[in-house]
Formats: sequence, C-alpha cells, structure tokens
Amino acid sequence: MYKQAVYYFGAVLLIALIGFYPSYFGNLGNVDLVHHFHGIAATLWLLMLVVQSWLMRTGKIQAHRIVGRTSLILVPLFILSGLFMIKAIVTSPSGFSLAFGSRLAWIDTVTMITFVVVYVSAIYYRKSIQLHARFMASTAILVLPPALGRIMPRLGEWITSFEMAVHLSYAICIIVVLSLIYDDYRRGKWRAPYFILLLSVGLQQFGFYASNDWSWWMSLVNAFK
Repeated sequence: MYKQAVYYFGAVLLIALIGFYPSYFGNLGNVDLVHHFHGIAATLWLLMLVVQSWLMRTGKIQAHRIVGRTSLILVPLFILSGLFMIKAIVTSPSGFSLAFGSRLAWIDTVTMITFVVVYVSAIYYRKSIQLHARFMASTAILVLPPALGRIMPRLGEWITSFEMAVHLSYAICIIVVLSLIYDDYRRGKWRAPYFILLLSVGLQQFGFYASNDWSWWMSLVNAFK
C-alpha cells in the first residue's frame, strides 16, 4: 500500500479540490484573507504529502528529508490558520454559523489537536518507516470529512440536510480508517496510528451531534468570540 501512497495522497488532494471548488478554488477573488490563509496552508500540506511520497517511491531519500523540514514552518502556519477559521465560524453573524458554528468549531478543534498529535508522532518516529508513514497518512485522512461533506449535497436530492451530509462523510471516513486498520491486521501487526485516528474521527462525529448540549463547550465557544 505505502509504495502506492503518492496515488492515495493525490486522490485526497483531488477530493479536496472538488469539495472546496465552489466555496474557495472557484471563487478566489471573493474570499477573505482568513480563508486564503487556511486554504493555502492546507493545500501546501497536501501537496507536500504528494511530493514526499513520490520522493520515497523513487528512492530520493535525501530530498524527502529536505522537503520534510519545510513542515517545521508549514505546520505552525496551518495550526494558526485553523485557529483563525474557528474564530471566524463562531463569530460570523450568518444564519449558517449561528446554527452550526459551535458544532463545526468542535470538529475543527478536535481535528487540529489530532493533527498536532499525529504530526509530532511522525517526527518522533521518523526513523521507524512503518509508524512514520502511518502518522503522516493520518494527516491526509483528516481532510476527508470536510471535503466529502461539501461534495455530498451535489450528489442528489436524497441528501436532505447539512447534518446528513456531515454524518455520511464521517461514515465514509470511518470505513476508510477501519480498512487501514484491517490492512495492518492482515499484515500481522496492530499499530497505534490508525486507532488514534479512529478515536479522533469518532469524537468529531459524536461532538457534531452532541456538543451543543455541553455547557462547558458552549462556554469555551462564547469565550473565544
């Protein structure tokens, strides 16, 4: 599987481009600086994963390491842009943000925390190819729910609500993660990265459903405004 990682990362990048095309990539002239900051950082991260996996596939190990060092700059920028996005969604006066802002802020917060955990783990285990590859792959899978959630409503009228689109996108993501866990099992060894990812994805989906009823979370959201 990991020899083919460049194609999988390319597929995630394509899904992100399709998902975010109407709201971002196809509307660049009408997007504010916060969305540009986050969009550029996230796109650069996915592009870096594609390049890194291609360099490993072609045996260019030293170039892989050099490109990887750019993540030390890119990751802080990505996290900062994510915090700006959380603030934007909870402070926006739009009807959509009033209805879903705190719930989407939960998803984004868990995503950012997970991203930091798996990235730091990937760096820590950089000499263990098996763990390093899985932790880096986990950062790409975190992109799937928001991208798929934007694609879902375009699939037909049977998608009757935003909540349905979100839950379906998470169902697909969970299936992907379970498939990766099964692949590890088939190879004869359980490994931690995808279990961490499964926990994160489950917490995101559950929080989207329930977080509006958590007084402690709503207090944090209000304090962030």
